[in-house]
Amino acid sequence: MFPFLFGFFLIVMQSLDVAPPFELCLPFAFSAIAAFVVWVAIWRREVHWSLRVALQTSGSFLLLVGLPIAAQAVFLVQGNDLIDTLVMCLPILGWGLWMPWTIRIWPMKPEALAVDPMGPRCMKCAYSLRGLRATRCPECGDEPTLDELWVGALSP
Repeated sequence: MFPFLFGFFLIVMQSLDVAPPFELCLPFAFSAIAAFVVWVAIWRREVHWSLRVALQTSGSFLLLVGLPIAAQAVFLVQGNDLIDTLVMCLPILGWGLWMPWTIRIWPMKPEALAVDPMGPRCMKCAYSLRGLRATRCPECGDEPTLDELWVGALSP
């Protein structure tokens, strides 16, 4: 996710013609919004969404990513190189804290957490294929592809 964010940030920074000190604030804001949308899209099916979860997610996003972007607009006017460098790193730190935080606060659906302790199973006879070096079932002789085993493992 971080390479995507960095690349998107650079594209937006090059395409916007914004005067200092806002030259970094807007690209960080746009890339943060893109990160939010992509991150929620990736996890939308696994999370049990409620109003409380949506508000916590949005609030933590504004706190961890929005405040550093706002701090840039305030502190980049100072002209101190050390402060400027620290302030420019804050949004990246915000992204780095926000993404693991969301995984911590998001309640997962039970089916997203379900793991078959027996590993992959034959799709014909349900024989456990755990530990085998080939996909051929020793019980019935069926030989599914790895893709078929993967889809079978993901379907309930």
